[in-house]
Amino acid sequence: MIDRTNTLINKKFRAFLIPTIVSTAALAVASVIDNILVGNLLGEAELAAIGLSSPFIFALNTIALLFMVGGLISASAAKGQMNERKANLLFTLSIYGGAFVLLIFGVAIYSFAEPIARLLALGKESLVPFVVNYLRMSAFSGPFVLFTLALSQYMRAEGQVRASAVIPIVANAADLVMGYVFMAHMDMGISGAGLSTTLSYVVGVLLTIPYLASKKRAFRFILPKLRELAYYLSIFEAGMSRSLGALTVMLRNIILNAIILSALGVNGMTAMTVITSVMNLVKIIISGTSDTLAPIISTLNGERDFFGVRESAKAAFKFVITACVIVSVFLIAFPQLIGAAFGVRDAQVLAVLNPAIRLYTLSFTFFGIVNIMQTFYAATGRAKLSSFIPIADDFVFISVFVFALSLINADLLWLGFLFAELLTIATVLIIGARVRRRSDAEGVLLLKPGNPDERVWDTTIPADVDSAVNLSEQVIGFCTSNGTPSELAVRVGIAVEEVAVNIAKYGGNNRSNAIDILVRLDGEKLTLRIRDDGQIFSPLEVDTPQNEPATTGIAVLRAIAGNIEYSRQLGFNTTVVTFA
Repeated sequence: MIDRTNTLINKKFRAFLIPTIVSTAALAVASVIDNILVGNLLGEAELAAIGLSSPFIFALNTIALLFMVGGLISASAAKGQMNERKANLLFTLSIYGGAFVLLIFGVAIYSFAEPIARLLALGKESLVPFVVNYLRMSAFSGPFVLFTLALSQYMRAEGQVRASAVIPIVANAADLVMGYVFMAHMDMGISGAGLSTTLSYVVGVLLTIPYLASKKRAFRFILPKLRELAYYLSIFEAGMSRSLGALTVMLRNIILNAIILSALGVNGMTAMTVITSVMNLVKIIISGTSDTLAPIISTLNGERDFFGVRESAKAAFKFVITACVIVSVFLIAFPQLIGAAFGVRDAQVLAVLNPAIRLYTLSFTFFGIVNIMQTFYAATGRAKLSSFIPIADDFVFISVFVFALSLINADLLWLGFLFAELLTIATVLIIGARVRRRSDAEGVLLLKPGNPDERVWDTTIPADVDSAVNLSEQVIGFCTSNGTPSELAVRVGIAVEEVAVNIAKYGGNNRSNAIDILVRLDGEKLTLRIRDDGQIFSPLEVDTPQNEPATTGIAVLRAIAGNIEYSRQLGFNTTVVTFA
């Protein structure tokens, strides 16, 4: 019997989505406004220098994402498996390891800023001083970026979605204020843009102090044992695809900068800088949805809740496709508004920019689909396929198509992004078909179905007492019909009813409007999982009278269960009961 609904999953997806998009928007909008300030306060040469410095930003993101996303996905999966120490260990390793590596990276960038700038400027000597000044002032932002963004992501994974959004919003607001002051009133030039970015993430770190001081947080720093450093392999495997995405975009931008400078000159490079900023705005939607999806999918996949995994993926694809189509129609209709916003007034630059925006925009919806696919496969353990996507899409396909089109007609090279996304989707579908033929994976999502002999009773009920008290007979009937001894079946039925009634009574101000209940028979193992999104409540922390017979509630559950585990994950109370 499966009459499970998507009530709780969709509710959680929506609850995560808006704050996550707002958080992503804070990062992207701040970057775009930063560029707008540079273009309007300093000039087009400084704006071009920001674009040429983008490989540094992508390199920083490559390192940060490897630790941030890898830590979040692997720690969330450990939470889903009810392994608290492993979750805390992965949390600790991802934060401290990432900060250390980014510190070393910053030292290297600062020390070799000038030769790096000459390499990035590709012979345009007039741009070198601007690139050098920007790199040196931004070099040590990495550890602060990681602490700020990683901790806000872990907060979101715990269900603190609003608080997690406040941190990057405030930090990036500080960036804009300081950037304006440094450039407009302190005459620091492009150095002011770099310094304001670094200091803004220092502000972000300070904003995480209340979270770190909280005794209720689900993820905690622990002291790793030497042999546990091997868990970095799990972090790197989980974070590799997103990290490769940043790395391949960095390499791609170096190649594209060379192609565009050669084919369209400085005007084309200015257009590329503006288009990159526009893409950052579109990534508010796409990355925000991906960041929403990753911890949800990781946790549910760790629980083997494949219904929830599918429903979360459907919600993500539907939202991204709809939003990207709407944005694309607007940009295609009004490209001139973008140039005006960035202070681009030169007629020759606009002659390149406006058609470039229209052609580039055609790729947005397909880019969104590819990005969600990449995140989904990473979160469900398809590391090789997830890592293949950024290499093929962001680097190989785009570089080849843009180069080929630049030789045919330089004005059409922007179509290379669309062709690359379409070819990536087709390639992933072909690879997926081969995986299904060679394994027991199912559907486009390539989910592993688990033991084919297991039997599952999966349902959703309203979080009220009347619905809860009617459960036991249904569960007993399911168990006995699948060969479970009657005495054990009765114990399971009683356990389900006791926990569900307790949630209905004490869930907390009607916050929990549904309860997901799953009974899984897998060989001789019988497992009960109950999930709700009410106030924090652990059956493991309830005091019960000693030396008195168990008659109601948690005392009954403890008396009849073989083992009880509890975890607070994604803002859900998840209780897993196993029976001997």
